[in-house]
Amino acid sequence: MKRSIVRERQETSNVQPVPADYFISKADVAARLGKTARTVELWMQRGIIPYIKIGRGRRATVLFKWVDIEAHLKINYGVGCNSEQS
Repeated sequence: MKRSIVRERQETSNVQPVPADYFISKADVAARLGKTARTVELWMQRGIIPYIKIGRGRRATVLFKWVDIEAHLKINYGVGCNSEQS
């Protein structure tokens, strides 16, 4: 019964669902770039990769948009990412 309610809501909703990887975590960025989470933190501090910070202090949530990271690295450093390779 719950599934039918969810299906009905999805069919009647005009809002497009956000892809699961639209915002990704620091661990995901590190894995995609083949680096450690600490390297990602250093790159954040140095402005090498763009990020979004939600909240303040040590408990703040840091999220990334993969498309922004790819574009930023390509434009500023001339480096492509692995996701475009076939």
